[in-house]
Amino acid sequence: MTLSPRILRAGAIGAGISTLMLLMMAFISLPRGVEYPGIEVLTGGLILPEAEKIRYIAGISHLFIMDGFFLVGWIISWVGLAELIRPRYRILAVLTLTFGLTGAMFDLIENSIIWGVIGNFAAGRPSGSKWVIPWKALQSLSYWLPFLGAVFAACGLWSARRLDKITALTGSVLLLAAIPGLYLPDFAFLANMWFLFWFACVALLLWRRSVDIFKNS
Repeated sequence: MTLSPRILRAGAIGAGISTLMLLMMAFISLPRGVEYPGIEVLTGGLILPEAEKIRYIAGISHLFIMDGFFLVGWIISWVGLAELIRPRYRILAVLTLTFGLTGAMFDLIENSIIWGVIGNFAAGRPSGSKWVIPWKALQSLSYWLPFLGAVFAACGLWSARRLDKITALTGSVLLLAAIPGLYLPDFAFLANMWFLFWFACVALLLWRRSVDIFKNS
């Protein structure tokens, strides 16, 4: 089975968009050093003055816009990744795509919950704290599913080629460093750093492979 260079190139662009969005989101800060999504603010544990409340809502809105582009890039890149793996290991390509896209779906649902709570907060209608547990569960799945997808991708990518190896190691060995970030607040940045490295590697890999195919066609 032959590879589609157009799908690979689209996947590379998608991964590049996701990488860029992650970098841009890292520069958005919320008042009082609050970390996204600001659970203490949304549950009423921290009351912000009006000026800081406006800044908080604006910051969250900017994050949501960027995260929307991030998810679009995520979906496109995972399609390109599965296309690259497909000719060698069809079952691994299916598993990679399934877990990757399902992770994006859970991320979208998680965002929808937060956006609803933000809407109530902006309107002065407190949402309480009952939403936190289901949101946390969805957030965890939105990390674990792409993590597993990356492991399947790593198995399908491993070869003698340098970029294949680097991407495979990012989706397997480097992943071990990201897992503590899901459960230890002080290391939360590690999970997000893994996504940054992962999408950067996928962007380079898919672009390089698409160029190679065009040259050889």
